[in-house]
Amino acid sequence: MTLPNFIIIGAPKCGSTVLYHYLRAHPDIFMPDNKEPLFFAWDGIAPVHRGPGDDETDIGTINDRCNYEELFEPAISEATVGNPLSILPRF
Repeated sequence: MTLPNFIIIGAPKCGSTVLYHYLRAHPDIFMPDNKEPLFFAWDGIAPVHRGPGDDETDIGTINDRCNYEELFEPAISEATVGNPLSILPRF
């Protein structure tokens, strides 16, 4: 099983999306299609919806370890595997 060996952590509007795209373009780096799984932001619990726009924010959110590991199954020969955009949730 291949798991990430680095994590991108950022806040909204800090440039982490462009960093994700630059890293994804590199031939020796694997970045999954899900740009914002937010796996570590919720620590295994479902996100709590508290305001407008939260439904869109939570699309692609993964809070199950098995689903998280499936993100990295396509990584075969890349030397580096990244976990994209673990953005801290808004409270």
